[in-house]
Amino acid sequence: MNTTTQRIVRRNHQRSYMHEPEHHNAKNALIHAAGELFAEHGFDGVTVRDIAKRAHANLGSMSYHFENKEALYQEVVRCAIDITQKQDWMSIADSAPTADVSPHDLARAIIACIRVQLAGIMCRTDRPWRHKIILRELMQPTEAWNTLVEHKILPELECYTRLYRKAIPHATDFDAKIWTFTLHSHAAFYIISMGNMHRLTGADPLSEAFVESIINHVSRLMVASAGLPYPPAVTSTP
Repeated sequence: MNTTTQRIVRRNHQRSYMHEPEHHNAKNALIHAAGELFAEHGFDGVTVRDIAKRAHANLGSMSYHFENKEALYQEVVRCAIDITQKQDWMSIADSAPTADVSPHDLARAIIACIRVQLAGIMCRTDRPWRHKIILRELMQPTEAWNTLVEHKILPELECYTRLYRKAIPHATDFDAKIWTFTLHSHAAFYIISMGNMHRLTGADPLSEAFVESIINHVSRLMVASAGLPYPPAVTSTP
């Protein structure tokens, strides 16, 4: 098992316990309750009273912390896209060599970026509603979509575009973004299918072995489509 994956899995499980006491704080309780409800019913299907009831808070607490339901939803989206890991993989991507200098090291950098992102996405258990919020915004954008685009989607696309051009210097923006969508589409599929993944595969979708197998699969696709050799030191899980 890759030590990076193990570290991310442990960190994400630790966050579950670290965030639990915060739910006793009124503001965090409201965000958590709103996240659950918005994920299940959408923005229009939830009232302020619903959120207050789920959070065991009163309406006065709601108006104290948030100007209105829209402001609370914006905060939920910001929490959902949690970009704490973004700098980790972006620094790896930007420091990677070009293919003409070291194709294997560039491939390793691509794999490392995929590992940080996918392990972070698939192993997060402290906010089970966060993925549904992001998927809702992708399918039915609200005003909060601009926040999602500005803070998550565009920075990722731009960083992966730079990374792809280290392998294929004259690649168009379109080709680079389509390459990036290989990662995003797989992540979206596993998020959507998480509840049925055990039935479909017989594997525990939260296990380190399952996460590692998905990382290896996506890594091979993206390294090959970038025209790079798969580095010999990186092996797939049997």
